[in-house]
Amino acid sequence: MDDFLVRYNDWANHKQKEHLATHAGKVSQETMILVQEELNALGTLTNTSNKLNATNTATTLRGKISGFLSIAGLKPLALDALYVRPLLPITGKALFVEHAQQNMVEYDSLLLLLDDKVSDELYHSNTGLCFRSIHGTLNHMLIGDIVWYERLQGRDVSRFDRYWKRPDEEMYATKDSEQIDWEDFVSDRKEMAASIRKQAVLWKEFVEGLNETLESSYKKNLGHVLFHVVNHGMHHRGQVYAVLKMLSIDL
Repeated sequence: MDDFLVRYNDWANHKQKEHLATHAGKVSQETMILVQEELNALGTLTNTSNKLNATNTATTLRGKISGFLSIAGLKPLALDALYVRPLLPITGKALFVEHAQQNMVEYDSLLLLLDDKVSDELYHSNTGLCFRSIHGTLNHMLIGDIVWYERLQGRDVSRFDRYWKRPDEEMYATKDSEQIDWEDFVSDRKEMAASIRKQAVLWKEFVEGLNETLESSYKKNLGHVLFHVVNHGMHHRGQVYAVLKMLSIDL
């Protein structure tokens, strides 16, 4: 697992640097100052002994950078997925149980912060993120969690196709968007928080119920999928934190 995490972080950091080198001149100095702060924080993680904790932190930091760039009007680089070549197989479930537990904790921390610091008006407003609002971003995270949870249990998830199987200009919001489909899956803020917490518990229970070697009939490497599901949440939580930081909300 450690070899995989090192490989993933090396790849993600490299792609992030490439992306910034290409687009740095298109955003304001103020945005680049915020980006540099997160890059500096990333640089302190390289010698961390707990590779899983370091990866989760790094993914969130890269998500914040992605959020800053999205708010500045650029389509951010998605670094939550698995594009490591060659892909290294991941086996053994212990770290994935820990990963799922951390996922629950991180979701809960964000939701408590939003409850405490973010008004309904700000929560539902166009913040410049890909999915328009904080609420739209949380909906995207929740749908992703549900789709993978149900897919891994052999259930039909075609009802969610309408969210992904569309051109980018229909999938993502613009600075002028007043509404986006992602915001309607769960429309109520309190119901959203409860749904996210419930799904995070279901995911942890699912991972705990897997066999120790992660043997599976699933067509993809199960370890990669287990990593991606939590990594996806870490990435988009970082984007939400970027919004809060740009609004000078104390994190």
